[in-house]
Amino acid sequence: MQNERTWQFWDDYYTSQEKDAQEWIVEPTIDLLEKLSEHLPRHNRTIHILEIGCGISTSARDFYSYLLKKNIDANVIATDISPVCIALNQQRDDLTPTEHRFEYRTLNVAEQHPDLNESFDIILDKGCLDTFAFRSKQRGQNQPYALLIRTVLDNIHSWLQPDGVYWVLTPRRKFRSVRDFRGFETVHRVELTTIPRGELVSTQQHTYLHVCQKNQQYLPNTDDHAFCKGHEETIDDDSSCPKCHKTFYEFRKGEPMDGQGKSVWWRRWRGHCRHCKRK
Repeated sequence: MQNERTWQFWDDYYTSQEKDAQEWIVEPTIDLLEKLSEHLPRHNRTIHILEIGCGISTSARDFYSYLLKKNIDANVIATDISPVCIALNQQRDDLTPTEHRFEYRTLNVAEQHPDLNESFDIILDKGCLDTFAFRSKQRGQNQPYALLIRTVLDNIHSWLQPDGVYWVLTPRRKFRSVRDFRGFETVHRVELTTIPRGELVSTQQHTYLHVCQKNQQYLPNTDDHAFCKGHEETIDDDSSCPKCHKTFYEFRKGEPMDGQGKSVWWRRWRGHCRHCKRK
């Protein structure tokens, strides 16, 4: 999906940059790390975290150190497509062989990696999917469901554990492809108002964390309708929950769908029908 020119671009980019870390989107302050920790999975096993498109940021390393101080058992892998970038990070952090629970690796997120399937509780994205969305727009694909974005989201879904979560840090208040992707059961947006922005997005006024819960029913790379669009006609006001028999109109309490958007309501409705506990 990504040709050699893309790899060479990022290798050249990191070769030309200063070796000091450059933070995209937001700075990894203690406030940000605490905000992320609020969304950690609640289980007693080791938390496995993958960062995609890490660049020469220190976010993953700082989050790993934060988790250690909190006595939270974690294994963190920070990845980027550029071997030059990964080499700079390894040299900067001077990781010893005993620090195997945090590491840097090269990874092309647009390619399938079956060995990573269902390996991670959390996938952290600080600007990676934003880059693909920007590239799609620049190439005249000014629509949220570009094939490359769908491929990346399918891979992310495959790599998450059944109860895994995808964290997206972005200046986008509405990330339509993330919001409408059927591979996520819920998408919860958190505005980060007190956290300093990264230097490379100094013109942005707001930063958001989108917390995306994996939908275990979705089948990546096989479903013809990866996004809500295409299934819109299957839900109307009279659609009813098979468990509590509440209608879609009653679920909305009569609220029009235009306010929050049809895709948001449809996703919430599917989540209600799937998890309704009323017999």
